[in-house]
Amino acid sequence: MTSATYILAVVITAVAASVATAWMTGMLVPLIIYIRTYYTEGQKAAEEKALDAMGESKVSYGIKDTMKQTKIIDNKEVNDLQGGVGELVGGQFGNDGLAGGLGKGLGKGL
Repeated sequence: MTSATYILAVVITAVAASVATAWMTGMLVPLIIYIRTYYTEGQKAAEEKALDAMGESKVSYGIKDTMKQTKIIDNKEVNDLQGGVGELVGGQFGNDGLAGGLGKGLGKGL
């Protein structure tokens, strides 16, 4: 082994041993909880900003998406009608819809 390879192997082994020790003693649990909380909050904020940019709320987007993906029967006309109904109903819960405030309020709980 060359000198650089030897040093790299020692460093990797030391890091692996340190992480394994911290994991087994439970010292990593608070760090993992913090990272999960930070990631979840950041993900929710990014999702809300993206939906606001599209003029949607979580409720309106969920209704539209569910109506498009759930097919009642294998008929193109019925599926198109179902998608149109989903767009119409979901649009009412969007930011500019009649129930926009309700959609935003319900979306906070999701």
